[in-house]
Amino acid sequence: MSEREPLIEVSDETSATELAALREDFSQVLPHLVAALKRDEAVTGLLERLRAAEKQLETRHVHPLVLGVVKLLHRVQQLAPQTSELHSVEIELLQILAAQGLEEFGKAGERFDPARHRPLTGALDDGAGVVRELYSSGFEIAGQVVVRADVGVASAEREVVR
Repeated sequence: MSEREPLIEVSDETSATELAALREDFSQVLPHLVAALKRDEAVTGLLERLRAAEKQLETRHVHPLVLGVVKLLHRVQQLAPQTSELHSVEIELLQILAAQGLEEFGKAGERFDPARHRPLTGALDDGAGVVRELYSSGFEIAGQVVVRADVGVASAEREVVR
């Protein structure tokens, strides 16, 4: 194996004065280097926030129309009895809305969140609990809840005891 060449060749002619001058140059450059790295990190953070804000703005112009269609879909899901025609309309609406970024959520066993769930049955201890039963799914677009899921709830303690 070959030995690595040193970055600075130190010979007998290199004086302590030259090394001190190099150290002084390095100590003057180092704070600027550190500041540049911090600016780069800050710019990266700002770019991430900008992308998130742009994504929200993209979905905002769609919201009034999509919101109406989502509410219609929710009403279709509430109708009883379900016919094959009604079910096919529900599937088609879900596909159209999914193309616009709609996501369905809600399932038994997940932690109750009042922003995402509307409790129809059950009781909670200080608002904390779990979803015991799902009556109808919730919907969100770009992380924004459009329709809360209708659920039955149980307190977390009662659920553990079962």
